Amino acid sequence: MESNSSTSSLVVVSGNRVNATVRSLQLRLSQFSRVEIRFDGLDRTSRKSRGKLLPTALYRYFIFPLFLCFSVVKYERVITYFNGSGYLLGIRNRLVPQRYRVKLVWIGFAPTPCSKRKAGRIKERVLHLALQGTSLAICHSLPLLEDLKHRFPDLHDKLAYVRWDAPIALAKEIHTQREDEGYIFCGGKTNRDFETVIAAVRNLDIPTQLVMGTEVKLRGPVPPNVVIHRDIPAFQFDLLMAKARIVVITLLRNEFASGQLVLKKAMLLGKPVVITNISGIDDYVLDGYNVLLIRPQNPTDLREKLVHLINSGELRQQLGQHGQETVQSSQNSETFANELVRVILDGLPSQGAESSAR
Repeated sequence: MESNSSTSSLVVVSGNRVNATVRSLQLRLSQFSRVEIRFDGLDRTSRKSRGKLLPTALYRYFIFPLFLCFSVVKYERVITYFNGSGYLLGIRNRLVPQRYRVKLVWIGFAPTPCSKRKAGRIKERVLHLALQGTSLAICHSLPLLEDLKHRFPDLHDKLAYVRWDAPIALAKEIHTQREDEGYIFCGGKTNRDFETVIAAVRNLDIPTQLVMGTEVKLRGPVPPNVVIHRDIPAFQFDLLMAKARIVVITLLRNEFASGQLVLKKAMLLGKPVVITNISGIDDYVLDGYNVLLIRPQNPTDLREKLVHLINSGELRQQLGQHGQETVQSSQNSETFANELVRVILDGLPSQGAESSAR
């Protein structure tokens, strides 16, 4: 079995279309080698995928990566761009003979914190094995990077950080239906603190919409002004956010990379945002200018900030405008792609043009 390893790279992308960052990444890498792009074919924003969460997960995290395992040998470098194939490809690299291994770059590496339960310990071992077979894992949160270096001290040289400045895409219908229907919105799946939101809005005379996964178990009764949606499609999620008066992002743990996508979407929509002040958030926002920061797991602080925003239309407008300007000015696919390529080339010493280019 021969390899074309000196001439080609493969970029694996979630969904079924090329975004601006991937296009810039392909253009930059093509200076050094032939670049192919492969999609997993799954569009999480598509309405057609509703009600197919289990088959979608099975395909995304097992069937598609398994197919990749048998086809990547002809590439020198495989880059997974926010794609779950990194787990199986990393394990593949550990199991196959040296001559069949590829240089694996994992962009958007954001594993969940280690759980002390048996299932969590097993997952941590699998993650360690996958990371051993990875040449470079790129995180977009400095606290997460430090946590991973602490969890895997033997693999710290495989970890890198690049600030996430990828452009955010919203469907045209979302922009056209952007308005203020007077409710508070809080949604997301990773590292969310819904209990703080519920406690903060209890007895507040303002409706609140929460979006969470079916696995989230709430501790107490939900007040009548709170409506809960579970596992809704991405389009509906964005639409609910677009019609909110205030967007709240409450986060639990410092070492967890989470919330950036919802934050940037809300800011792009011109919504005033209240977000938990965890380590690394100041990479993206400035308190009082484009968001309001709150102390972690502090319903009183959140409630005070919400009442202040509810009573001040001027502040809501200022935060929304500044947030929108911040995201629009920082969304630079070329800059983001160039930084990714710089880190990739520095982290993967190679032959020929790549070595001389540095």
